[in-house]
Amino acid sequence: MTQTFVILGGSFDPFHNGHWHMAETAQAQLAADVVLFVPTAQSPFKPRGPQASFADRVAMIQAAIAGQPGWRVSDLEGRRGGVSYTIDTLRALRAEFPDAAFHLVVGADALADFHRWKDYEEILTMAELAVIERPGRPAVAPRVAARQLTMAPMNVSSTDIRQRVRRGEAIDDLVPAAVARYIAEHRLYRA
Repeated sequence: MTQTFVILGGSFDPFHNGHWHMAETAQAQLAADVVLFVPTAQSPFKPRGPQASFADRVAMIQAAIAGQPGWRVSDLEGRRGGVSYTIDTLRALRAEFPDAAFHLVVGADALADFHRWKDYEEILTMAELAVIERPGRPAVAPRVAARQLTMAPMNVSSTDIRQRVRRGEAIDDLVPAAVARYIAEHRLYRA
């Protein structure tokens, strides 16, 4: 039996309710068996990198998704180190799960630059692209076939959460409780 994977990559700095909602939406609309969160070691589009360590970002996701059937976190990009390219991750996942069907979920904002991704044409042969609309962004970029997912908009961003923590403001309504605890206990994102 073929397993169907939803792959959600990103910095997850920190993991928040928007990520959770995106995962639920993608899993339901794509009838996926597995939701795989793949935190980036270093994004080629964000040279300054994440503020929390890779280990902390993985631990926050693990804490948030504990007990959620079929949801997993991969440390693949952290073990590989250096700049994280989606194509390298898909090649490694294809080697590990040769019979799986992969859906790579991206926001419409990322899709606008998809043609700049390393080996983007090969990515399209390895995974079906699924796009979640973002307010004010085009639903589909030229030259790229993608499946459209519908999700109610959420006004939450990792940048805003980090700024709130820095200012000592509450974030309980923006992140899962386990993530809020982890951030407080490990004193992440402080000035």
